[in-house]
Amino acid sequence: MPLFSHRAHPDHDDSRRHPWDPVPGLAEVAAGQGWQPAGDRPFEGHLESPVHEISRWMYGASRSGPGDDFQVSPTFYTDAYRGTISGRAVVVANAWTTLGPAMPFGKSGTKGAAVCAVEVGGLLPVAFIQPCQFRPMYRLLVHPTGDPAFDERFIVNASGPEVMSRVLPGLAQPGDMLTADVRQRIMAHDDWVFRFEDYWLGCIARGQFMTVDDVSQRISEVLGIMAAIPASIVPDHIDHSADDVVARFSRFDSVDQALAELQALTPDDRDRLRQSDSPLSAFADVTTPLEAMAKFQELDAQRRTQLLAMFQRVTGE
Repeated sequence: MPLFSHRAHPDHDDSRRHPWDPVPGLAEVAAGQGWQPAGDRPFEGHLESPVHEISRWMYGASRSGPGDDFQVSPTFYTDAYRGTISGRAVVVANAWTTLGPAMPFGKSGTKGAAVCAVEVGGLLPVAFIQPCQFRPMYRLLVHPTGDPAFDERFIVNASGPEVMSRVLPGLAQPGDMLTADVRQRIMAHDDWVFRFEDYWLGCIARGQFMTVDDVSQRISEVLGIMAAIPASIVPDHIDHSADDVVARFSRFDSVDQALAELQALTPDDRDRLRQSDSPLSAFADVTTPLEAMAKFQELDAQRRTQLLAMFQRVTGE
């Protein structure tokens, strides 16, 4: 059943619509389901830069670099909404990037990209998946899946976890995530690009969302891909009950600061942290640096990497 069970004005006249006019009926349907407008920064700093670079790359411009940004305007958003499905945050938006007249013939103009981003709640061993119809975007480690049908059509770039697995044996690998079911779902489209960033998985495709049904279908398919990833890599739900406690640690850029905060937690903070899905939950009862080091050594490789990523993400912002 579509998540937005609504067909928006099937007789509307698209010929009179400006390319970035609102999707007919989307605002009303989103409001009716409790979704909120996501504004000009719909991904709250997590995916805006990747979406801009991917959008310009999909339409033939180079990635951002010295001397070429004057040809490409910043990306702006319309039809941006944020909601929650089964405890997982979802954001949809139309992204618009103008390529200047200095671009080769046929490549200039304002180009649209439809974006659906889903909160992951963990680390993925894959950073980027792109169709082979586009030139390679990133010079990252390419990871063939061993499935000829998939590898002929898609390029998979591994992320940090695969590199870190040399230090932390047992960490999830791209093949653990890209099961036969996941590959089959991705292969349903030959122009979707996937980017993992800051615990979010973004699906970006050329062309804007035109109808509410377009949005509904995209959400259903992206969530279907997420659901097909093994639960050992992606939790089947995301617990936000201790978000305010975890947020305190996101301000820190050193272990010493985090240890000081751990010692200052109230009993209520510790209870909520203990029951949460945060990588910090294992430290709910820690009160000394020695206990913290011992607890860290007890964690499995996946949990250690998730914990380290919290601080890497902060220092990289």
